[in-house]
Amino acid sequence: MRTPRRALLLAPLATPALAQGDWPQRPIRIVVPFPPGGATDLLGRLVADGLSTRLRQPVQVENLAGGGTVVGARAVASAAPDGTTLLLATSTTLAVAPALHRALPYDPVRDFAPIALLATVPFLLVVRADGPPDLAALLAEARARPGALAYGSAGPGTPHHLGMEMLAGMAGLRLNHVPYRGSAAALTDLLGGRITAMVVDLAPALPQLRAGALRPLAVTTAARLPDLADVPTIAEAGLAGYEMGAWQGLLAPSGTPGAVVARLAAEVLAALGTPEGTRRLASIGLAPMLRGPEEFAAFLPAEIARWAPIVQASGARAE
Repeated sequence: MRTPRRALLLAPLATPALAQGDWPQRPIRIVVPFPPGGATDLLGRLVADGLSTRLRQPVQVENLAGGGTVVGARAVASAAPDGTTLLLATSTTLAVAPALHRALPYDPVRDFAPIALLATVPFLLVVRADGPPDLAALLAEARARPGALAYGSAGPGTPHHLGMEMLAGMAGLRLNHVPYRGSAAALTDLLGGRITAMVVDLAPALPQLRAGALRPLAVTTAARLPDLADVPTIAEAGLAGYEMGAWQGLLAPSGTPGAVVARLAAEVLAALGTPEGTRRLASIGLAPMLRGPEEFAAFLPAEIARWAPIVQASGARAE
C-alpha cells in the first residue's frame, strides 16, 4: 500500500526495532472501548489470539470503556505510533460519534491509521411472538397511531436506535423511542409487552427466537442471513434501499509506519479469512467484512457522511 505522507514524515522517529525491520519486539495491546463480554470484546480476543499465533508475540486485550467508546479511542489516538497499541473500533466510535458529540477528543480520520475492516453485526427487527405478523402490519399500526407505537433501543445514538429512526424516516412515521441501558433490558420489556418492537443484534435475540418468544419481521442487512434464510430484508419487505449494520475495524495511531500497518493487515485478514475464522465469527453473532487499509481508509469518510443526517434527524446527543 502507499505509505501516508504523515507516516513518511514521522518515519525517522520510529524506534530502532522498527528501523531494523524486526517488529514486533514486545507485546501488543488491543484496546476495546467496551466492557468485557460483548460481541466487540469477543472479537477483540479472537483477533488477539490470531495475531499472537501469527506474530509469535503476546497480544492482550485491554477493555477501556466509557464515554460511549470515546475513552478507549482517545487513549489509542494519543499512544505512540509504534504498532504496539491498537484500537478495535466500531461504527459508533468512528462514524456515528462525530455527529453524536459536540466535540470529540480525537479525529476519526486524521488521528488513526486504518488497518482492516473485520466484521459486521447483523440486526433484526423483532416483535413479540403475538405481535404484528410482518413489516407491513407493523407500519400500518404505526400509521394508525402516530407517535404512540413504542420501540426500544440499547440507548440513544446506538445502532438499535438509529436503525429504527432510519425506518421511521423512510416510511414517514412518527414513533415513540424508549431508550434502555443495553439490549437485554429492552428485550425484557419487549417480551413483557411494554414496547412493541425493536432493532436488535442477532446474538442476544437468538435464544428468544429459538424459544419462539420473538418474531423476526426482517433483517436490516442488504442480504438475508444464512441462518435466517426465510426472514426477508427490510428492503424486500417494503422499504426499498434500506440497509443498516454496525461494523468493527482495527486501527493504529496515526503515524504508525506503513510497513507495520501492512503487516498487521495481512496477518489479521489471514487469521480471520478462513472457514474456521468465519465459523468463529458466526459463533459470536458476527459476519466477516474483510477489507484492507486502503479500502478501510476510503470507507470511513463515506460512513461519517452517511450517518450524520441520520443522527441529526434522530435528535440523539451524547449524554
